[in-house]
Amino acid sequence: MQSRLDAVTRWVHGWQAARRIPGVALVVSSPSETLLVELSGLADRAGMRPVDADQRWQIGSISKAFASIAALQLQAEHKLSLDDRVVDLLPWASHLHPDITLHHVMSHTAGLPGGSEWTPDSLLETAMQGSVGAPLPPASPYWYSNPGYELLGDVIESVTGQPLEAYLEQRVLGPLGMSRSSAAVVSTDHGVDVRGHRPPRDDALWRCDTEQTPDTLFPTCTADGAIAATPNDMAHYLRFLLAGGTPGVLGQEDFALLAGRHGKTEAGWYGYGLETEGPEGQVTVGHSGGMVGMFADVRADRERGIATCLLINGYAEVTAANKHLLRLLCELPSDEPSWPLPEQLDDGSDHPYRAAVGLYRSYNPWLPTIRLAHADGELRFVDPVTGEYEALCPESETRFRVARVDSPDIVDVSVDVGGRYQRLDLSGCVYGRVRRDPGATH
Repeated sequence: MQSRLDAVTRWVHGWQAARRIPGVALVVSSPSETLLVELSGLADRAGMRPVDADQRWQIGSISKAFASIAALQLQAEHKLSLDDRVVDLLPWASHLHPDITLHHVMSHTAGLPGGSEWTPDSLLETAMQGSVGAPLPPASPYWYSNPGYELLGDVIESVTGQPLEAYLEQRVLGPLGMSRSSAAVVSTDHGVDVRGHRPPRDDALWRCDTEQTPDTLFPTCTADGAIAATPNDMAHYLRFLLAGGTPGVLGQEDFALLAGRHGKTEAGWYGYGLETEGPEGQVTVGHSGGMVGMFADVRADRERGIATCLLINGYAEVTAANKHLLRLLCELPSDEPSWPLPEQLDDGSDHPYRAAVGLYRSYNPWLPTIRLAHADGELRFVDPVTGEYEALCPESETRFRVARVDSPDIVDVSVDVGGRYQRLDLSGCVYGRVRRDPGATH
């Protein structure tokens, strides 16, 4: 094992340097003990603060499992049921389909849009659910939805009478041994904890040729992703995953629900805040998370008794890297991940979607810019920095569904000025066209 730990440590250092990631934390655990906590780089490039063991990292959507644990605890105490309808628990969610249950929102089968984090708190987005995007009936095919988990967090607050972060810290984080972790991202921790970073431009492809720069702090306390944890605390969570539960937190029967197969994904199955992936004999459970300038991933191979957590405070492909590291530690075949540069996209000069193509900007710190580009006869929704994209399926000349024809996420373009649409609406989040697009040649 020590030689394998040495090998993954070397790989992480090389990956960090190649991708210009300011800071990295790698945690490896067995069912009984922490095997490795490797810290490298800077917590904040602006202040040149080095990474240390006491700093907290934002783990993003990995937090969803913690909210699900709380819901399963409340069900065991007969304070709610996962079959409860959300509108019965949250009367102000009046736009929501009346048959959506907690099970649906926790398994991403509620037919809700993915969400674009266009509000600073959950209540406005909760109250608007069902009136943005193109919601589908409950029990729809799996579609990842952050607003769904915001609904879950508001339910927990309503049932317990406590702020979500207080309940999670008292009933979930503390009993798990994660005593130094917080269930909210707050401004007072900005100069203490690890800070997010991003490539210096948000309007053109980043080719790892410059250093990443400090990003905006985004305070939040919602259930879709607001936990900040130390690497040592994450080791406790890894042991919880390997054990299939922890006395006083979640029993094995409820853990089986947490890691169940409730929604079919492209790579496997989704439970309640946990993904199950891999072929027979190589199955892992885990989840990834993304915040403003920070990314994280946890994976646990319960059969082999090894789990990993990879935390970074910059842009890079953290999930692919962590899956690779876990396979190396478990002595399973693994091709080293490669990250080719995205393909060249045309400028939209001669095709039916010419009026929509271009760069759009908002004040949303999660996704400040969106590029609509044309390639292979289709219009694409593109991240200008990473080049990752989803195809847009047209419903009309100005209305498109994201990724598939039954998607609840909608892109609308409007306000034609000189043959170019100036306004883009992504399921409720409004963007405006950048008239002189500095990244158009990239």
